[in-house]
Amino acid sequence: MMSLSDMTSETELHWDEQHQYLQVRAQLLREMGVQAFRFHAAPAGHCVRATDEGTQQVEPCELPFIPELFWHPQAEPWRNSFAEPWQKLFQVPGTHSLLLLQLACHSHDARCLLHTTPLLLWLWCQRAVGLDTRFCDLQHALHRPRQELARELGLPTVKGAFRTLGKFPLEPWTRTDSNKLIQALHDPAFRAELSHHRALSRQRFLLLWDYPLLRHMPMRNALPPMDEAQFWQTENTLRDMQMMARQLEQESATALARNCRTLDDLQRCHDRIADRFNDLELERRLARDAKLKEPFPQPPLPGNAHITPITHIADLYHEGKTMRHCVGGYAFDIICGKYFAYRLHMPDTRATIGLKRAGSTWILAEVKAACNRKVSRDIEASVTAWIAEKRG
Repeated sequence: MMSLSDMTSETELHWDEQHQYLQVRAQLLREMGVQAFRFHAAPAGHCVRATDEGTQQVEPCELPFIPELFWHPQAEPWRNSFAEPWQKLFQVPGTHSLLLLQLACHSHDARCLLHTTPLLLWLWCQRAVGLDTRFCDLQHALHRPRQELARELGLPTVKGAFRTLGKFPLEPWTRTDSNKLIQALHDPAFRAELSHHRALSRQRFLLLWDYPLLRHMPMRNALPPMDEAQFWQTENTLRDMQMMARQLEQESATALARNCRTLDDLQRCHDRIADRFNDLELERRLARDAKLKEPFPQPPLPGNAHITPITHIADLYHEGKTMRHCVGGYAFDIICGKYFAYRLHMPDTRATIGLKRAGSTWILAEVKAACNRKVSRDIEASVTAWIAEKRG
């Protein structure tokens, strides 16, 4: 096994204007008994490398990534000396990991936020990275009361907002998701809804904020942790349910939603709404709009032995009813030339393909199996290959 001293045998330690990273790295190496290291002053973004001739050469380089050292087996005693919230800092990806680490090691104010409202610390780091704020300026800014920090981020400063923020763990948020959170915390009704949750996560918040139908379900307070695939499936299911509920009688969909206590209940509810949607919408739309009785425009791409274009609204709604999803909701987009749907029949696979217009060409919008389930990567790859071949 490579020893830590082997990992750091080339004397190249980096310089930043506050020496913060160097101090952390030096402390880590000392705690693990590695004494043979030294660092030299060099311009920011450069390192000093010892050459074969014994001279020193300054070269451009990237900052080393400390989690590689943190998770090294020899670092276990030092790693275990950190409280659990600190250990999570090393798992946060990207630039924020380094910044959070520096703050946790060198700022008492950052450590306080890490224990009380870690998401507030994350939002400040996100802001600092976006504005390219110097570390010393950020460290000084965090010395202010929480109310001032929240106000500068655009957050409300009422107690309920801080209680809600304190329920979130330290985890990565995109800027778009952060903006949604700020908007949500300014909404007293939604803030009250969040107050009923013992613990919150980014996933749970996004589902509650983006899909109001979920708020009528008993399961909203007990959403289980999900991996990315489960989150994608749940989000897709809720998106379809919400779209269908808007076009059906909203009260009817809400009544069905009140029976959902698990993710399986959610899928069954989606299927019942889809059945109702595909039965009623075909009847209503055909009666309301004579244009829908006409064939769809020419398919943008020809089909093949396994892929068949859907050329009429009756077929479109039959596809939605058979596959138990809401492809019928795209009828007007198809008539307007913005979207087109195809049936996919392959051995052991039945799915619906959606293409959308992107400028002067057509691209894959989605491939959905029954009940909005994802198809395998091989099937998706074959659909992508078909699009590329037919587009020429």
